[in-house]
Amino acid sequence: VYKSPPRFSRSEILSKHGLDPKKLTILYAGTSKATDEFSHLVMIDDAISYDKLPKINIIYRPHPWGEGGRDPKRFINYKFKNISIDLSMREYLSNIPKGDKVFYAADYLDTRDILESVDAVISPLSTMLLESMIIGKAPLCFMPIDEEQADHFILYKEYIHVKEMLNIKEMEVAWGRSNLINGIKALIENLSDKEFTEKLRKSSEFFVKDYK
Repeated sequence: VYKSPPRFSRSEILSKHGLDPKKLTILYAGTSKATDEFSHLVMIDDAISYDKLPKINIIYRPHPWGEGGRDPKRFINYKFKNISIDLSMREYLSNIPKGDKVFYAADYLDTRDILESVDAVISPLSTMLLESMIIGKAPLCFMPIDEEQADHFILYKEYIHVKEMLNIKEMEVAWGRSNLINGIKALIENLSDKEFTEKLRKSSEFFVKDYK
C-alpha cells in the first residue's frame, strides 16, 4: 500500500479534520494494549495550550484492536483544544463505551492516507512507527514504563525485535510519562534536518527492504 500514492492530498485530509494544513501535524497512533492513551493526549493538549509545545496539530488514531486504551469512556464528553480524532476511527471509538468491543478491520488505505498527511508519529510501540519510517515520517516511540498496569512495556523492551527498532539512530524514544513532552520537542527538532527523511527510509530497510 505504501508503493501507491495517497488518495487525497495533505491539505484535503487535514481540512476534513478541521485542522490547519499549514501547521506542523503529528499523529498519535494508539497501541493494542490498555495504555492510558486518554491521559497522554490530555497531557499533550495542555502542553500545547500552555505553550510548553508549539501550536501544532495532533491527530489521534486509536489502534483498531486497542479499544482506545484504558477507560475509553473519558473520550465521549471531553473537548480537546488541539487534538482531532482520526475521521475513519471516530465511529469505532464512540461505540466502545456502549459495549461494542469488536475486532475492527481498519482499511489500510485510510492508514496510508493519514500517515501521508502528517509530519511525524508518536506511538507506544505500534507497527505504525515502522510504517512512518518507510515513508520518511519522523517517529517517537513512547514507552510509558512508569505507568500503572504498564508491565508489558517493561517486558517488551527486552525483546530482540523491539531492541533493534529502539536502537535505530533516527528513532526518538521517550521513557516514561515525565519524558513525553521533551520527547515531542526532540521529535520536532528532528524535522529541521533536511536529510532526515532519507536517513529514515534507509534505516527502515533493515526491517523492510524495497522490492519490485
